[in-house]
Amino acid sequence: MKITHYYVAEPLKGLNKQYAIFARGEGSDNGYYAVMYFRRPKWIKDDAAWDKFAKSVMLKLPKGFELS
Repeated sequence: MKITHYYVAEPLKGLNKQYAIFARGEGSDNGYYAVMYFRRPKWIKDDAAWDKFAKSVMLKLPKGFELS
């Protein structure tokens, strides 16, 4: 799958406690797939700082990058 779009998803209350990166591939009709999950380390106590950090994550993939 050649990644064309992605977004960082916030945790869903009551379902999970992790941020995740969901990606969509070139010509993909099935929607977005989870490609990475973020788990907060125990030593990070500040919720606001962790939220700001997780929401600022970006991917910098080379052109034509493909996951298989």
